[in-house]
Amino acid sequence: MTANTDYEIKAVEPGKAFSGTVTRSPAAYTMLMQALDFAIGPDSEVVIIGDREAEDTKAMFEPLGKEFLPNKVVIFRPAKEEHSEIMSLAPYTRDMSDKICISLVFRQQ
Repeated sequence: MTANTDYEIKAVEPGKAFSGTVTRSPAAYTMLMQALDFAIGPDSEVVIIGDREAEDTKAMFEPLGKEFLPNKVVIFRPAKEEHSEIMSLAPYTRDMSDKICISLVFRQQ
């Protein structure tokens, strides 16, 4: 979500630290197992930019809730705000426009 691969690397550490315990009793660690599933992937990110109340923006959200898509992250960025909080968290959204569709992939090699 942030395009900062350091966070992805740090997210693996708890799984390694607790791997022995989780192996003995995986049902007791459902949230950790979900985090591991997310870390292993595949994952997808969707960035929607627009006016939250506009019909075309609402239409973009609709299909995302109709089908189960595990490991999906949806980011909404208001089109009219020059300095929204989401731009601080996910700086790559700053250069995106509500008039174009761009597919960006950030993957650690």
